[in-house]
Amino acid sequence: MDHHPRWENIWRSVDVHLSTWDIGHKPSVMDLELAQYLEEVRSRFPPPKIRAKNP
Repeated sequence: MDHHPRWENIWRSVDVHLSTWDIGHKPSVMDLELAQYLEEVRSRFPPPKIRAKNP
């Protein structure tokens, strides 16, 4: 999509940060299109299982 988000992968989670430098760190049309695409990709996978902590 010719866009370069900040991407963090820590253990079992992935965070993607979208903003555009040249318009004052605000979301651009490219950010919104990429966010929509990432949401669609995420919807293909089951939600993560939450494990109970040991008492």
